[in-house]
Amino acid sequence: MNICSRLWDSLQPRSAELRLRVIFYLLVLPLSALLIIFPARPSQALAQPCTADANRVRATYLYNLIWFVHWDHQDLGPARAPFNILVMGNAAMASDIKNLTRGESFQGHSLVVTDTPVLSLADYRIIHIPCDLDSRTGDILAQTRDSHTLIIGDDMKFLHQGGMVAFIRTESTIKIYVNLQALERAHIKLSAKLLKIATHIAPLPEERQ
Repeated sequence: MNICSRLWDSLQPRSAELRLRVIFYLLVLPLSALLIIFPARPSQALAQPCTADANRVRATYLYNLIWFVHWDHQDLGPARAPFNILVMGNAAMASDIKNLTRGESFQGHSLVVTDTPVLSLADYRIIHIPCDLDSRTGDILAQTRDSHTLIIGDDMKFLHQGGMVAFIRTESTIKIYVNLQALERAHIKLSAKLLKIATHIAPLPEERQ
């Protein structure tokens, strides 16, 4: 097994403490190093320049984030109901998350990942919206208003449109940003440990109203 394979396997810890260490590691590791570990797919780099060079990094962030979000049992549905994750329009990232979640479950619910909606949006516990689909953020938030669905994006515009969590690329890293007001509106609680390492954004004036 080569070093890249060992690093990739190490990003699949089983405990919350180890998951938090992984997130810390990703936050401080320069993006140039991440791209060595997670090389971009050339064809996608042209099609989705805002996300393709870090698909697998964002997939790892999303995978680890699952264990730092509190959902009530009633939100997760009946026993053995799937925990549905929608990665909109990004088959490569969805595939990476499928590889990470294979054989995993969350509180007894198997993790099911797709890049195309096959259910009502309210039936997904997590929806990731890439930055080239930002225009759909408002509509998706409206459709999931009472469903306690965590909406994740890739840029600051998404957060100011009411998005909840974003994995935003800076010059050398990808950082986690959170919109606490949006999370509160959706009655979604993030772990205090995660909130300590995330960057909190202030709502825009029109968002406060």
